[in-house]
Amino acid sequence: MEIAEIVMKRRARCRIYYAIIHGRLPRVKTLKCTDCGEKQAVQYDHYLGYEEDHALDVQPVCGSCHWRRGFARGEHKLDHIGPLTHEGRFLSEAARKKGGTIGRKNHYQTMNLVRKSPENG
Repeated sequence: MEIAEIVMKRRARCRIYYAIIHGRLPRVKTLKCTDCGEKQAVQYDHYLGYEEDHALDVQPVCGSCHWRRGFARGEHKLDHIGPLTHEGRFLSEAARKKGGTIGRKNHYQTMNLVRKSPENG
């Protein structure tokens, strides 16, 4: 990503922040997701891009729908995440170097790093 693109994104995000503060846009957490309509929105999506003309053209979305939109636009790539573990979860590069895997603790689905052993692969 080039510096000009980073600056453009930062300016667009600042314009959203000031629009919320001055009452021109509602706080995102008071809205429902535009895509699924079920979850509470947590982010505004610049669906038309970050250019100056579209800086305030945003839609409220939940985190998973926002990621899905970004993936569809080519902003997210799966090749940098890393291989799947035997449990179907992604394992970070740091965890692979330590020889760890992602597992469960008690009955909660937490992302705890546990040492690799013959039992868990």
